[in-house]
Amino acid sequence: MGYNAAGSGTETSLTDIKLAGLASGFTLGFGFLTVWKAIRQTMMVRSLVVLLSIFVNWICEVQCLMQIIINRVYIVAEDRDFVDKVKWATAIIISTIIVVVGCIWLPAHRFVEANRIWDPISKALICAVDASLNIWFLVIVRRIVNFYGLTKYKVLIRFNARLVVVSVTLDME
Repeated sequence: MGYNAAGSGTETSLTDIKLAGLASGFTLGFGFLTVWKAIRQTMMVRSLVVLLSIFVNWICEVQCLMQIIINRVYIVAEDRDFVDKVKWATAIIISTIIVVVGCIWLPAHRFVEANRIWDPISKALICAVDASLNIWFLVIVRRIVNFYGLTKYKVLIRFNARLVVVSVTLDME
């Protein structure tokens, strides 16, 4: 006496075997077709348009993040002319990094080794600019709080300092 998959003591019939074979073939057939379609779609996505759109969005993101930090400094800084100079210097530095990243990243499928070297360098440079601007902001705010004796805001400064550490740590990813 044979056992079926359910373990009930009844024999497995020829119909059960045919049904299991049909289900297996059906699954394998659709699995093959699904994988083939996924491969074809992936090959189509490797177009220049997708890479350029990702790159343009990244450019906007990096520039906007740095300018947001500078605008926070601008609100609390005394020497606004200096902040304007830092704003332009930051835009030039970040733009230079972006140009180099573009020259390496877009054709990275051919220059993989150059991308392996430059990618961590560009991340470190952007991280350094981000950290510098955030620390500058915290120093100015701490100076204002100490000057006016606003002790209740010291907790907020410590909280913002922790957020800067988290932000910079995420940049180092």
